[in-house]
Amino acid sequence: MKNARALLLQKFGEIIVDGILIILSFIAAYGLRIGQFYSTDFPFWPYFRLAMMIAPVFLFLLSWSGLYSLREKGFGELFRMISFSSLSGTTLFVLIFFFQREFFFSRLIVFLVFLLSATFLLSFHFLLTKYTSYQHQKGKRVLKTLIIGNGKAAETIPRRILGGHAPAGHDRHGPGLRTGASHRR
Repeated sequence: MKNARALLLQKFGEIIVDGILIILSFIAAYGLRIGQFYSTDFPFWPYFRLAMMIAPVFLFLLSWSGLYSLREKGFGELFRMISFSSLSGTTLFVLIFFFQREFFFSRLIVFLVFLLSATFLLSFHFLLTKYTSYQHQKGKRVLKTLIIGNGKAAETIPRRILGGHAPAGHDRHGPGLRTGASHRR
């Protein structure tokens, strides 16, 4: 139960960091394109308010694509999820911005928001995946699983879970998982 709580807290932390990274991508795109935060042609605060409104939509799209699911994902799958969400969120940002027509709009900002949000999010989740993999190799933050049974299924399931490695407590001389102290021949 303690590990499950820690895993849920980790996912909640990922959502918060992702939200911060999305907002930072909007700010960085504005800074790269306009260069100053007090422009008269393209004011920062209406842009920032719209960015704050779009950030929860970005997070919803990331969640909907499956980024926050508990199963492990490869780099290609992370790239697909984050690219889809960044492109969809940026498109929504353009639509809302276009229909407001209150002030000047730069198309380069749209490209920069997409590029920076995808880069920031992909970098963060790639580093998080590497850190989690390192933790699992050290035996930390590992959920213990008991598989009862024998035959081919009992041999295949642990290997699929562990990615081809032999499970701990596995008796190679007989079927199933056994612990040395409780099993007598």
